[in-house]
Amino acid sequence: MGQGACAAFHPTVDVTAQCSVGVDCQSNQSASIPSELRLLLQSSRATYNQKFTDEGKIPKKLNHTVEEAFNLGTVNGARAAKMEGKIGTLRVGAFADILVWDALSPGMVCAAQHDPVSAIILHSSPQDIEMVIVDGVVRKDAGKLKSVDVKAGRDLWSGVEKDVLEWRDISRELVKRREVLQKKIEGIDMEAATKALIAAFHIDESLIVDSV
Repeated sequence: MGQGACAAFHPTVDVTAQCSVGVDCQSNQSASIPSELRLLLQSSRATYNQKFTDEGKIPKKLNHTVEEAFNLGTVNGARAAKMEGKIGTLRVGAFADILVWDALSPGMVCAAQHDPVSAIILHSSPQDIEMVIVDGVVRKDAGKLKSVDVKAGRDLWSGVEKDVLEWRDISRELVKRREVLQKKIEGIDMEAATKALIAAFHIDESLIVDSV
């Protein structure tokens, strides 16, 4: 995907208060919100620091804080979705959407005891998440994904006979479907598909260059 300066933490436009950070699919970035927040924070600090480096100076303080980054992935996301008070915070009346990190994992130990927010933004990965609760339902516990009842969504799992699936079952099904999609992709005229995509996004093809 094309990337430039992000709207959040933009070096010249102050719109961070109206921004949030989420994730899409794994085709072009990590599916971990803390991972994306880490990249955003590091990128904004690098951009901010560059003018100091160009002058042979050292900035007295870091640009933007881990708390600001954390908010972009929690309360700011709730505001963007117009669900403030329901998601993005732990409070009475909100959905019980809760992540519990293992503060003693190799990636977070000591950092978490010193500053939990910094540990999440700067050090954590999905494997450090001990428990996931979605609207009060435990989906991950003791570091392992819970089984999923698929009876209600049987039409989405054609060829699957079980009513309850473990992650191993789901991962195998995903790999099978990936193989099917890959075969379809191999039959696509990529040059024609690229031109169609450029046209669909109304991109001036003459502006696509190797360097500037």
